[in-house]
Amino acid sequence: MAVNLAPPPLQTPIIELPETRVGDPLHRLTGLVTRTWNQYFQSFANRIDTAPQTLRGVTIPPSTAAIAATPIPIGATAAGLYRVNWFLTITRAASGGSSVGLVFQHTFRGTTKTQTTPTLSTNLVSDAVSGVIVCGSDATAPITYAITYSSSGATTMQYAAAIVIEQIG
Repeated sequence: MAVNLAPPPLQTPIIELPETRVGDPLHRLTGLVTRTWNQYFQSFANRIDTAPQTLRGVTIPPSTAAIAATPIPIGATAAGLYRVNWFLTITRAASGGSSVGLVFQHTFRGTTKTQTTPTLSTNLVSDAVSGVIVCGSDATAPITYAITYSSSGATTMQYAAAIVIEQIG
């Protein structure tokens, strides 16, 4: 959800000049930012502070094998909520049948949680699947992804994937 910022207060002076007299040591002081402009600039700081932070992305080039549980490389995981955006596509169809899917695991309140994405089993290079999951982390274990894969026929199915993780809370 986008947060709209107020328009800049262009009709308000940006500084308040102090009342001084010639000879006063503050006479050359240019002034302070007005309260209106300060509130406007503070709204930017507040928006930045509450924005999700993209931590890392993983790009999986065209592949023809399953991938075992692999930590998403974000360094030390702080306790909190994370949003995982993912994309999966077939880049070469198998001569027989095929399927590919993603599985995410994370630890929340001391229990390992597993979230499985829809499996792509159409065996068509024109198809892709994507989505978003939200997961909690206790910071005791990394958030991992795995790819399930099966393919039959002389020509194996090939897939590509992308994963981006953001800390949201």
